Amino acid sequence: MKRPFWIPSKQQNERMKEEKVKEGKKEGNKEANKEENQEENQEENQEENQEENQEENQEENQEENQEKVSLYQGLAALECVAGPRSDLHYDMNVIAIHGLETKSDRTWVYKKDSHDTKWLSDKDMLPEVVPNARIYTYNWEANFYADSTQKTLDEHASSLLWHLKTTLGSDLKPILFIASCFGGLVVAEALSQADRQSGSYQNILMSTIGIVFLATPFKGTTVAKVARLQVSVGRILGKWTSRSLITKLDGSDEVLGKLRKHFTRILHDSRLQMPVFFFYETIETELLRRLMPKRAANIVSAILFRVTRKLLVEASSAHFEQHENDALEATHSYMNKFRDPQDSNYRKVRGAIETIRDQKSQTLENRKDSSRKALRLLPGKTISNFIGRKKELEALLSRANHVGSAQAQRLTVITGLEGVGKTGLALEAAYRIRDQHEDWSIFWVSGNSYASFIKDYREIADLLEVDARSEDVITLVNEKLKRRPVAWLLVIDEVDDTADEVPDEKGWVLTSDMLPGGQQGLIVITTGDRRIAHNMSGSIIHLLPMSEEEANRLLEEPFQGHLARLLDEPAARMKLVRYLTSLPLAISLASRYMARTETSVTHYLRLCENEDPEIIRMLCHGSSGRKLADHDAIRSRDAVSATWLVSFKRIMAQYPKCEKCLERMAFYHSKSIPIDMLRQPAERVNIDEVINILVAYSFVMKHTDQSWVDIHQLVQLAMKNWLYSRKESSTGATAAINGLLASLPFPTQQTEKKWRESIRHAEEALKYKDESVYDHSTWRLLYMVGQANFLFREDKRAKEYHERARKMESLRIAKKENPALISRYQGKYEQAEKEYRTEIDGGSQIEDQITTLTIKKNLACTFFIQGKHEAARAEYQVVFATEKELLGEDHPSTLSTMDSLAFVLKSQGKCEEAKELYRKVLEAKKKRLGKDNISTVTSMYNLAMIYQHEGDIIQAEELHQETLDWKLSLLGEDHPSLFSSYENLALVFERQGNYKDAVKMLEKTVELKNKTLGARHPSTARSEDDLKLVESERLLNT
Repeated sequence: MKRPFWIPSKQQNERMKEEKVKEGKKEGNKEANKEENQEENQEENQEENQEENQEENQEENQEENQEKVSLYQGLAALECVAGPRSDLHYDMNVIAIHGLETKSDRTWVYKKDSHDTKWLSDKDMLPEVVPNARIYTYNWEANFYADSTQKTLDEHASSLLWHLKTTLGSDLKPILFIASCFGGLVVAEALSQADRQSGSYQNILMSTIGIVFLATPFKGTTVAKVARLQVSVGRILGKWTSRSLITKLDGSDEVLGKLRKHFTRILHDSRLQMPVFFFYETIETELLRRLMPKRAANIVSAILFRVTRKLLVEASSAHFEQHENDALEATHSYMNKFRDPQDSNYRKVRGAIETIRDQKSQTLENRKDSSRKALRLLPGKTISNFIGRKKELEALLSRANHVGSAQAQRLTVITGLEGVGKTGLALEAAYRIRDQHEDWSIFWVSGNSYASFIKDYREIADLLEVDARSEDVITLVNEKLKRRPVAWLLVIDEVDDTADEVPDEKGWVLTSDMLPGGQQGLIVITTGDRRIAHNMSGSIIHLLPMSEEEANRLLEEPFQGHLARLLDEPAARMKLVRYLTSLPLAISLASRYMARTETSVTHYLRLCENEDPEIIRMLCHGSSGRKLADHDAIRSRDAVSATWLVSFKRIMAQYPKCEKCLERMAFYHSKSIPIDMLRQPAERVNIDEVINILVAYSFVMKHTDQSWVDIHQLVQLAMKNWLYSRKESSTGATAAINGLLASLPFPTQQTEKKWRESIRHAEEALKYKDESVYDHSTWRLLYMVGQANFLFREDKRAKEYHERARKMESLRIAKKENPALISRYQGKYEQAEKEYRTEIDGGSQIEDQITTLTIKKNLACTFFIQGKHEAARAEYQVVFATEKELLGEDHPSTLSTMDSLAFVLKSQGKCEEAKELYRKVLEAKKKRLGKDNISTVTSMYNLAMIYQHEGDIIQAEELHQETLDWKLSLLGEDHPSLFSSYENLALVFERQGNYKDAVKMLEKTVELKNKTLGARHPSTARSEDDLKLVESERLLNT
């Protein structure tokens, strides 16, 4: 029968006896030990030991009293301990929250002889600092060892919010939190919950003017493993214990990680501008005796084979970067206890509280201003004189006037044919709302591709001051909009579902759950897809072609002064309008041509009718591969094609220099093309002149700020189809890509803004290139777009683009031999070294810095294979430093280099340096890839191996077990990679003297190897031998 882990083995019993002997010796030498300690800490340690002994005696001899204590702790409540009774001078609240395994009447009290110093309520201490504040303690159910609650951290946080709401009322005074240890996690989680909600809980967050944290373990604590054992031992001893809180002491806990992430956003939220102070301990605590009664401490001590003094919460865990933090000369339990007003620790904490108090008014005033500031993200207006659509425009403006009321229609979808004026109507409404409602925030998002949508959402995130680089940027922006106290308009333009119509492309679909909520918002969506309109469950405005009266007004608009003679008779104008199907885009193209070339209506109609019908039909056939079945849509497109063709022929005849620019724009995204991106010095063309010509013919629309142009998608489609008909489409796409490469730097944090503006154009251009043939420009842009997506935290998209670049690179390698690689594979290492150095020193194959780094890594690998470990380390460190600066420390390529460097350092015996690198890699992968990723699991295994190599078998066991669990979950029970995990766990168990578990692991190894490798495989035989050896050791030690 297997011995339960909590019953000591013979070896462990002997170890316990040794520890008791040592403990007796320690008691005998107590005075000597005291002299070695710092004089200023003697009093504190004595008091701490007295308090520990009192608690132990109470636990062992008075168990009946624990029921009463448990009952008291079970009643979480706010208790006012000081402050004005009258509301006349009452102007703020102080809430003090204790940590685990304690309660308020013990946490905040300094005991010395018969005198107790209660610094929260003594008149010459905290009440003197905040004389008009009501000071509360929050008594919550903090036990985890005995008579504990099964509440989780988020439940404790919800309970705190409820008590604050019910006790302090709706007319909240400013709140200052003082949080000790785990109580700080409760506060952080409570404010994070308040940040995600609205109403009274949101008011608690907005009323919080500052927080003082006293040794709060945001990244876990050194006692996490001991505390877990304590919970297990407590259950053995008959205690009602809880694991729900203890898991939060572990820095790797998923919930704790999410809490850190959300609370970081609160700390960096400039809307809140919250002063926060972090204090950490500097004197070690006797670990086991601080955490548990003597009986339990002895058992856990035997299991761990050691008794230690440690800092319970290290400085790195007790604070957030870029925020005030300071050390207190105290053990963990004395971080919240102060002797008198002159206590140096108290004076530090008092200083923090005074700072928060003095900034109170400014903090609240800043919040009031920032939450109501009108924010704008609008494209430049491209139509100077909006014509028609009076009824539809009034409907939109009326909905804006009712925002926030019971009659509000929050979502409006504008549908209609391409070129019918959906975008123009939405843009006009947005500008009129801006002019009529100065306090409104207005945001414009392009929705015709995921890249455009996410790019604009990131810009909104910048305006709202949330993390624009977060992978959850859509959720963050929507939550922020939902909570805004003033009205806002969100326009999502040109939304189309291309997933069904484009089988070779991964289309994307905007769904209703991607839209922000909130009563203060108005959302307008434009789409040519009626299915999207009906799925959104909003009100629909369906735009038909213009009325004949509106179409005539639009046609006449460019004809001023002497040009009016070109309009001919009304009958001729009516005939042209009908030919153009009253479509605004077609009318605009026609009228601009006529005004520019002084062509009459009659002559222009003749030009259109004389064009080849087959060419006309071909030019606007399909949009992103979509075929049209609707007769009206086909007629409208034919009208656009005819007007485009007439204008295009004229432009090519008179202004041939415009053709190259138009070619490139055809393969870019249709919205917000930077004019600087169109400049090509090699073409010796004045791009401003070219743009003005294209604007004159209505091919492009220039924004009011003159830096960007838009081009209608049907104009782009006509140009692309024109190139296809001449077998020049590849040339056009290549020109577009080269234009991007000429204007875009490599993606780094310094160039992030420029890439945000341009990535949609890069992704659009890449759609039209054949990736089955190696092309250096395409390969380079694929890699750069992948890196830009990684920079934006779009890891999945980054991986897709890097994989496409890798496949194209493999075509080049297959086509052109790599002599250095061939030499290495043939074992000619010195020759490979020379060839790699030739390439690095400027050989013709070096085409950019990324390629150079890859070659340097290959050279380092060549050094390592030859046993030149120092040369390999030096080369890897150079690569790591460059990649860290160029790509960032969490880029996959950088992480791969760190792994290789750590392996070399380990081989050199520099285990501490290697361990630190492996730790960084593991944390970065957990953050970017998640724990359930095989790459993360591999890094976990690497770190486990270095702990095992150092002899830290407790850490090694924990990581090996976690690695095994994830491998089983991700790869299944029969995967060969399980061999190493089973075998290493067996080795760890054997070193611990735990032969039964070692045998169990080796039995699994043998069973799996028999199944996958076969009984005759040498590896199977070796494992069988290992199993027999450990079995014999187990029998000898039974």
